[in-house]
Amino acid sequence: MVVARDPGRVEALREAQAKALMLFEDVVARGLIVPGVGERELSDQVRDLAAEMFGPPECRAAGRGRRPRGRGPPAGPRADHRR
Repeated sequence: MVVARDPGRVEALREAQAKALMLFEDVVARGLIVPGVGERELSDQVRDLAAEMFGPPECRAAGRGRRPRGRGPPAGPRADHRR
């Protein structure tokens, strides 16, 4: 068993779990899972329903190695690549 040490993370995971359960219950109640509907189409419907229920998803990857828009690498050759 893995023990989470960050109370904020634990709460966020519990909230995500509750949202997933509500979303799945709504998917079933609306009858979205039916024969003949492809996986991609169903995925799009579930995504749209989740956005309707909970708003757009948060982007948590922005701070992990990605640069803000308009900030690319410095112009010109890099000193560490010269031989």
